Amino acid sequence: MRGILERGRAIGERAADRLRDRVADEARAVPGVTVSTEGDAIVIEGRALIDRWVEDARLRYVGRTGG
Repeated sequence: MRGILERGRAIGERAADRLRDRVADEARAVPGVTVSTEGDAIVIEGRALIDRWVEDARLRYVGRTGG
């Protein structure tokens, strides 16, 4: 039983890593934005991010998946 749980956890961690990488790549595609990862978090930095978030849909929809 322990092996099944460990395998499931490992699969989940790999899926989370792939999603984190995809979201970070999406954010990096927005001009003027600096992206870094800190543990499980993705940190997005840049000047006037609030204004740009309102104006630029690419920044507003970073990381959103359908559904």
